[in-house]
Amino acid sequence: MLLLGCGTSGLPKEGQPPDPARAGLAALRLELGADRTVYATGEPVRLTLAVTNAGPAPVTFTAPSSQLYDFTVLKAGTEVWRWSAGRMFLTVLTDLTIQPGETRAFTEAWDQRDQEGRPAGPGEYVIVGILIGGERAGLGPARLSITIR
Repeated sequence: MLLLGCGTSGLPKEGQPPDPARAGLAALRLELGADRTVYATGEPVRLTLAVTNAGPAPVTFTAPSSQLYDFTVLKAGTEVWRWSAGRMFLTVLTDLTIQPGETRAFTEAWDQRDQEGRPAGPGEYVIVGILIGGERAGLGPARLSITIR
């Protein structure tokens, strides 16, 4: 897998002392990868969102539903496809704990169709991956660019 994008963890601002309650969060990495950067029209785009805990303590995220991650495909800033669109998720708080040294990965494939099932067509696309609840831990969205020819 080729890792192409990455989010950053919640580090303290310059001159600000670290918050002990967030110390374990500073060691988190969010990476978005695809199996390559250039695809033929209609070829599945395999995506992986991985969160790694490089710190010494477990870190727990809480999502407001059973959905733990999402992928969005954009073309010229306009949403073309969202993995979660049309899916049902349980309305229950869901915890995800990542142990020290552990990586949790979520993999999906985009079939190059838009939300209405039409072919997305050739061009430049930006893929955005998020870990639900990751924003509260300082993990912003991870992004990568791909080309469809």
